Amino acid sequence: MAETQVTVTIQNLAPESGTFLTPFWVGFHDGDFDTFDRRRTITPGLERIVEDGDTAQFSEEFLTSRDGTVEVTIAGGEGLEGIIDPGETVTSTFTLDSEADTSQFFSYASMVIPSNDAFIANEDSRAFRLFDEEGNFIGTDFILEGNRVLDAGTEVNDELAENTAFFSQATPNTGEDENGVVGGHPGFIEDGRILSEDGTTEGAPAAFNNADFTAEGYQVARITVSLDERSEEPPLPLANVERIISILDGEQEVEEGDANATGTSALTLSTTGDSLRYSLTVSGLDFGASGLIEGGAQTEDTSDDVTRLQINNAPSGENGDVVFSLFDTVEAELGNVLEIPGNQDEDLNVTANSDGSVTLTGVWEETDPASTALSEFVGEIRGGAEDEDLNLYWNVHTEEFPAGAIRGQLAVNNEEDNPPEPAEVIVTIENLAPEGGTFLTPFWVGFHDGGFDTYDRRRLITSGLESLVEDGDTAAFSNEFTANQDGAIDGTIGGSDGIDGPIDPGETATATFTLDSQADTSQFFSYASMVIPSNDAFISNGGPRDFRLFDEIGNFIGADFIVGGSQVLDGGTEVNDELAENTAFFSQAEPNTGEDENGVVTFHPGFIEDGRILSEDGTTEGALAAFNNADFTTEGYQLARVTVSAIDDPVNIISTLDGEQEVEAGDSDATGTSTLTLNDTGNALEYSLTVSGLDFGANGLIEGGAQTEDTSDDVTRLHINNAPPGENGDVVFSLFDAVAPEFGDVLDIPGNQDEDLTVTANDDGSVTLTGVWERTDPSSAALNEFVSDMRNTDAGEELDLYWNVRTEEFPAGAIRGQLMLEEEEIETTELFRFRNTTFGSGSYIYVNEQERDAIRNNPDLNQIFELEGEQEDGTINAAFTASANPGEDFIAQYRFQNNLSPGNYLYAGESERERINQDFANEFTEEGLAFYAYEAGSGQGAEFTRFQNEDIPSTYLFAGESESASIRENFPNFIEEGVAFEAIEVEM
Repeated sequence: MAETQVTVTIQNLAPESGTFLTPFWVGFHDGDFDTFDRRRTITPGLERIVEDGDTAQFSEEFLTSRDGTVEVTIAGGEGLEGIIDPGETVTSTFTLDSEADTSQFFSYASMVIPSNDAFIANEDSRAFRLFDEEGNFIGTDFILEGNRVLDAGTEVNDELAENTAFFSQATPNTGEDENGVVGGHPGFIEDGRILSEDGTTEGAPAAFNNADFTAEGYQVARITVSLDERSEEPPLPLANVERIISILDGEQEVEEGDANATGTSALTLSTTGDSLRYSLTVSGLDFGASGLIEGGAQTEDTSDDVTRLQINNAPSGENGDVVFSLFDTVEAELGNVLEIPGNQDEDLNVTANSDGSVTLTGVWEETDPASTALSEFVGEIRGGAEDEDLNLYWNVHTEEFPAGAIRGQLAVNNEEDNPPEPAEVIVTIENLAPEGGTFLTPFWVGFHDGGFDTYDRRRLITSGLESLVEDGDTAAFSNEFTANQDGAIDGTIGGSDGIDGPIDPGETATATFTLDSQADTSQFFSYASMVIPSNDAFISNGGPRDFRLFDEIGNFIGADFIVGGSQVLDGGTEVNDELAENTAFFSQAEPNTGEDENGVVTFHPGFIEDGRILSEDGTTEGALAAFNNADFTTEGYQLARVTVSAIDDPVNIISTLDGEQEVEAGDSDATGTSTLTLNDTGNALEYSLTVSGLDFGANGLIEGGAQTEDTSDDVTRLHINNAPPGENGDVVFSLFDAVAPEFGDVLDIPGNQDEDLTVTANDDGSVTLTGVWERTDPSSAALNEFVSDMRNTDAGEELDLYWNVRTEEFPAGAIRGQLMLEEEEIETTELFRFRNTTFGSGSYIYVNEQERDAIRNNPDLNQIFELEGEQEDGTINAAFTASANPGEDFIAQYRFQNNLSPGNYLYAGESERERINQDFANEFTEEGLAFYAYEAGSGQGAEFTRFQNEDIPSTYLFAGESESASIRENFPNFIEEGVAFEAIEVEM
């Protein structure tokens, strides 16, 4: 048993003279215990809570359900004993087993008083998960506002003293029966008995004239489930996620800093304010010398060795105290978490990037042993104006700069003016049943805020779901979804292979949806489908929050899961008689004709042994198909795979294989090349691998026997493995393995996991293997585990995946090739410079090769414009090289001719172009797009500075770095205006 001590804290947030709360019932369970459902009647036990505040019977219902074993009632002690007064906080501590199913989720219920049957409770049984899949405590912290108060529908809201709990009600359960269902509470009667009570009425327990919970901003309670050892301070209020950025450089240091080092950082403060997640990337400093990354020092120079790295507290231009330390060799006593000197963050992870930079990620949590608690800065962060500096900054110290090499002030940057682009997602439904197995009716799918509940076990289903589970009709259920207002987007996905409409065994059906990653109504996914043939068998997710699609800052998570036979449900609406006239997909004459069962949802017991369904082999007259393999209670039976994946651009990956990349000695005579493409939905990686110098015939991979007499080069194993360069890793996808054939036997090839594998012998002796690694393949690791890295890795960067080809001589690996994101090819254009001799010096035009030749071949223009860069051997050096086409990293440059002095030209970017056309149209005429270049400050090319010639108004020169230095020194008539763009400089 993995014991975890947790504390539940209940804080009544109502104002003075506001609502009271009856003793709180809380329980821990497996996610299946449902307290209530809107638009349905409540259980007798919950009725006792919501009418009288009595938790005893509800506690029995909880324990009888066997969904959980730990529950308690938490009562108040201040003011009115038992009741939790406005402003009062109560706690209770529990011991949970983090590995037990019955400890994973949290639920609560309490009556709001005074009232007839007002209450608060969680409708979704899986709303509050306490432990992640690895048993790590997550906890929960949330506020219940007045609009969350519910009306149980069991007692008329007459507010009569004799019927109202907490007034003069003589005995429990004496109010007038309403016989209704749960709904949102409309609020107390205006000027009624409750809101008019100021505490002066004889026998009144308190005043309630501030108890209007429908008032804007009214808060009823705050509930926190936290680790017992956490701070005893009251939890911070909930708020929106705050996003923070920081740019680090030497100029921000109070004393002199390092001019050659830089950094960028992004941070996110959680909604509860108890964690600040960060990512910091630093370039130009050495993190290896002090052991923060493996492999030793990154440079021979010790002056750039990082000695300290912290977040400090001070405004811009001032030095301040350390508040959170990640690393410190000078004051190692600041902390030793993870055995890193000076570290106070147990979540710290340090990664060396291929470009020499280093990225540090982690989470500053309220529970961390920070020099100052995070909570002291939450108010400032939440109150910070957009893009204004906070009194917090990163500071990175080195041997050369002990006071600080680079510094970056933190600034709130929520990017409110830049809403995220809509997320295109594809929902894929694959019927995994065997031939002669179960069919599925068209799948209903919906996206919502986590509040839409399709069904609850041991409860009646809605009329809309009844139509779906008896007849496969999704229309009424879709209407219920829309009316519920928990979501705005739903759809029905049907099959088209074989029998039109149903999704046949082996068939895959898809549909595409556009979601707003920031909208509450796009966060969760639900589904429902009837299993046919049957009376009322179906599959659906019972937990509204089972499948979250986006994380708290809008990053797509997606969903990918298999529905097994043990998850098939019985709607409880129709007797499972399997009679042809009553059974959907047999000879049922019309919908809703089966015998009513009037039951509740349970797990389906399976079809009748030797009954009408399982005995159908497809030969009966009128039979639509065979169903003799439809026994979904069979061990290992799978009905469907459901995937919600993002649609993105395909990702192109390359790899070059050789012996030098092997960790141990490899084959110096063999080589290989490979291209791979991840498709737009991320569910298939198509590959082509060509290998030279190894024998694929000896083990039968190609026909004709051994390619060479030498057995040492015989290929024995061929895989994709998971590890960074320089390390060996596990096999994730196997194409061939004579040593461990148990990896797979697809296509009768030992160790093969790819049904699409084709092996071709080429005329030059090389061999090409092509195929597709699909998410449905029986690979050693699922493809979807690596899709995020493939999509988020920069072009030219290596993945933690590699090809490994082994031979008899090199059993650990003959040749290896790390997979790398292909760099986008840039179609470049050379720009040549002409000087306009009419103006003496300082007037230039930049043209491509075609226009260059046109000027040179035109006698009139040739007399005016003098080409620069022409060499004695006749070659011509370009002024610089730019891109001919647009790209993600490029900005456009437009050419304007000066109307006041024709022959003078100006080049401007997009924003300046708009300003010229608007305000200086008489002075300049736009001639069109000239070229694309890197943006100034991008660091991707040589800087080209723009100078204005004071002697010739509105005349400009663009110069590379060396020429710019000469102009500054020798030509004072040229006024420097700043870097215009970056391009590839060419010596002239």
